[in-house]
Amino acid sequence: MCFWKSFLYVTIFSFAIASADFTSFTGKISRNNVRLRLNPSIDSPIIQELDKEDMVVVVDECHDFYTILPPSFLKAYVYKSYVSDGCVEGNRVNVRLDPHLESPVLTQLSRGDQVDGKVSPLNSKWLEISPPKNMRLYIAKEFIENIGNAEYLQKLETKRLDIEAFLTEAEITSQEELDKPFPSISIDALLQNLKAVSEDGEVFANQAKRAHAMHTMILEKFLEKKLAYLETKTQDSDRNIAMKDDLSSENYFNAANQEMAHWVPIEMHLYKNWAKKNDDRSLEEFYEEQEAQAIILTGVIQAYERPVHKKPGDYLLVNRVTNLPIAYLYSTKVALKNHIGQEVTLKGLLRPNNDFAYPAYFVLSIE
Repeated sequence: MCFWKSFLYVTIFSFAIASADFTSFTGKISRNNVRLRLNPSIDSPIIQELDKEDMVVVVDECHDFYTILPPSFLKAYVYKSYVSDGCVEGNRVNVRLDPHLESPVLTQLSRGDQVDGKVSPLNSKWLEISPPKNMRLYIAKEFIENIGNAEYLQKLETKRLDIEAFLTEAEITSQEELDKPFPSISIDALLQNLKAVSEDGEVFANQAKRAHAMHTMILEKFLEKKLAYLETKTQDSDRNIAMKDDLSSENYFNAANQEMAHWVPIEMHLYKNWAKKNDDRSLEEFYEEQEAQAIILTGVIQAYERPVHKKPGDYLLVNRVTNLPIAYLYSTKVALKNHIGQEVTLKGLLRPNNDFAYPAYFVLSIE
């Protein structure tokens, strides 16, 4: 059946059958710049050019041409004066390819036909609408490959929209994950889904490429964060080893000085509890943060030699005038025994005093 004057027909054709001996199918364009024509003739006006991999629904044939339904991306135009509240007011109202009177007529509408349109941004006197269902267009047979039944294109279009939504969401989700600290990043499922999309033979080529590019980008950024994290962990480990070594050096305590060594496990316990809440940062960073909370104290250092259980320090800081205790002191950084009897100014970090009478301090530095 040939539709030489397709734009004059108003009968709505079935998606499945256009003529008794023809079975509709989904066709894929086999090359670029394939011309979509208004009538089945090489002299017919060109509606649009299609590219390789574009798909159409073929409903009939006419000599060397296939008859197709208008593609979903095609726009048509009707003069706004003939439409009121979405209803056509007039007979044989022309639907045109572009919003001006010299444009080719695609088909015609009758009084009472419903249209869902919007004012054209190209010409405000025209409405932009989807092509009417009765409209038919034509493509030379040699440029179309049969890839499935007529419903296959709708299936692919639904899948295309679902994948488009997934890719948009994947961009947002991947950015949110990659902004997290490395140990909190979770992208395995996302990468698997992107890989599946990129390798799916039914997916539109541009979506497959986009999924592949996104998969590559996310993986690269993830590996960059992993390397940076591992480098930081290595550096922190080195610093911790150095700090632990320092704890056995004169900077922290003299190995022979058992009174200073006694306090090392206590300080390490405090550090480890802090590190668990602070991404395993180093001992050095622990004391740097602690120093911001240090208190300046002044007094005379005296030995605290009473043999009591769980005493909060090996030394007392006493008031020079009244000779009354101010605080208990201990340190793994400063040899306090070298300052006995001296009036000093020190930086102290508040520590548990085990319910003794005076506060206890870890001495960071002393003058």
